[in-house]
Amino acid sequence: MSRTFDLSCRLDESVRGRRSGSVPRFALLMGLVLCAGVAAADSDGGEVSCQRLSGALPAGTHWLEVHQLGAPLGRIVPMSLASDGRWSMQARELANLRVSSAVGADPDQWLYLDDIPALDYRLDACRLILTLDLREVSRPHQQLRYRRTQNRGAVDPVARSISLQISPRSEFDQRWRHSGNLRLRGAGPFGRWLSEWLHDGERLHRLDTRWVREWPNSHLQLTVGDTVSHAASWGRPLRFAGLQLGTDHGLDPFFVTYPLPSIRGSAAVPSIADLYVNGARQPATAVDGGAFSISEVPAVSGAGELQVQVRDLAGRTVSFSQPYYVAPELLRPGLLSWNAELGRLREFQGTDADRYGEVYAGLGMRQGVTDTVTWGLRLEAVPQHPVLGTSLEWLWPNWGLWSATVAASDQQQPGAQAQLAFSRTTQRWNVAGSQQWRDARYRAIGEDAAGLRRETRVRLGRNGVLGGSLFASHIAQHRATNQQQVI
Repeated sequence: MSRTFDLSCRLDESVRGRRSGSVPRFALLMGLVLCAGVAAADSDGGEVSCQRLSGALPAGTHWLEVHQLGAPLGRIVPMSLASDGRWSMQARELANLRVSSAVGADPDQWLYLDDIPALDYRLDACRLILTLDLREVSRPHQQLRYRRTQNRGAVDPVARSISLQISPRSEFDQRWRHSGNLRLRGAGPFGRWLSEWLHDGERLHRLDTRWVREWPNSHLQLTVGDTVSHAASWGRPLRFAGLQLGTDHGLDPFFVTYPLPSIRGSAAVPSIADLYVNGARQPATAVDGGAFSISEVPAVSGAGELQVQVRDLAGRTVSFSQPYYVAPELLRPGLLSWNAELGRLREFQGTDADRYGEVYAGLGMRQGVTDTVTWGLRLEAVPQHPVLGTSLEWLWPNWGLWSATVAASDQQQPGAQAQLAFSRTTQRWNVAGSQQWRDARYRAIGEDAAGLRRETRVRLGRNGVLGGSLFASHIAQHRATNQQQVI
């Protein structure tokens, strides 16, 4: 804490504006002598108060205008001058000025300014102006959230409709052949249903038949009938018929599943913070004096830059910038996504050999641990063939996303698989690569016996080429039969 007293002496503007002939010369001379005496007393290091000069500030309560770093805050607050020359202010006024040590105190309690840590003040007793210099440690940190479109409330799942869609096709190869798809859909208070059929020119084949019930407010979805499993990165999607229950965060269009970036800054006085995402201006936010952070800033996926410009009432501007990286593959801290499946695998769909085969069960989950780490676990099984795998995804700040998976299977003999992958996306470039290893005994469910032994994938992309994107990829596969295939 430090304090200073301003003892400046000024001649009245109206007096100085008059002609010298209209003012007695001895009055001007006495004014100069008085100012010289005040300046001499101040240069000697003594604390000369307005009390000694004019007797204007006795002990008691006085109303002072508050400035901060030379700029007026538009506030006039009561202050108390003790008989020993110490100034105090009510806790409620200090809390309004965002002094953290006064937030939890009794609002009517008077606190001596000398006893407040990290508070420097300057008192101009002649003009009744209090100038504060609040260091960041003395003010509470402001947690601000970016203002997004508010959720319009619960999504009404009740929609009654029935639709029939027919897509005929005709081909001529020595003779005419007619085929097509038939899709019948409906929705009501108890969910929605779908039945899809295929005519190949000779026979009519049923493709999918299912009933779906959704709970948008709970992000839950139940499917009964033909569907596709939620495959992990180490597995493959499987068609089956049965029950599928799990989370579907896409039921709420306003819900964001992945971590969003934030930016920190500070303001000396109450100001306006203008936010820029990759140079695009966002809605402004009002901030009080002190350190602040704006969280959950909507940004495009990949690497970019956030910038905030703090502008006070006097027009002074201070800029803060920091890079960011958004990975939609991650989950927000504490967010859980899970699914459970039970039914029979479907084989040869859309052919004459269409049938339901082995009993299948699957259980998986993913959870966000931190803003940069998400882990997952999944178990799939058919009779005498279980597969268990785990995954870990972590964000290398401002660089890219890494992922590692390990899976093990047990079909007559145990086998294992491991995979390491990296991806980075910027406004102009996209690069991704992965390396997968597995032994000859590893078998994923639904995979043939001649599985992969090793696979390498590399992809490089350039955005903004002729209004689109240009990609080049390289895939090298080594199979258990010592065959090598390069794509």
